[in-house]
Amino acid sequence: MQDALLRRCSHLCLSSSREHRRPFRKPGSERYRGTKCRPPVPAERKKFLAQLSADDHKYFSFQLWQEGIARYTQIKVAEAAASYQPTEEYKALGDFESFVDYSARARQETLDELRRADLAKTKRVVFYSFGATEGLLLDRLNPRWKEKYFQHMFSTDSYFESR
Repeated sequence: MQDALLRRCSHLCLSSSREHRRPFRKPGSERYRGTKCRPPVPAERKKFLAQLSADDHKYFSFQLWQEGIARYTQIKVAEAAASYQPTEEYKALGDFESFVDYSARARQETLDELRRADLAKTKRVVFYSFGATEGLLLDRLNPRWKEKYFQHMFSTDSYFESR
């Protein structure tokens, strides 16, 4: 059941089709420009969630809302800080990485992590990449979803319904 669950989760956010992957690319990127693709994620998501018991749905939803959206926020904050110019001292630190580089790497690693996800091995860690990817998708499907984050707490379900 867990493997089937993960495959279904992965399908919601990642498809082998290029058309379905485009919504997760950064806006303004050459590969994203001109894309009008809207994958049928809300319907697929609803169908998937209907297969879960009430307790599993509650746990799944809470983890996406809490852990996944935290990862999404990490990516978006780094993207927002892309123009920040750190001091020379800060740049001289051994592990310095620009926000431009970090944000691109964090986004790509999150997508890659979900592609490779193995629920039996990673267990609940899958919620980080899955929830972050849902946040990226919601930016395309329902750009105002963040306004409701603290009004509709503990689940991302309502963000997909109210478009």
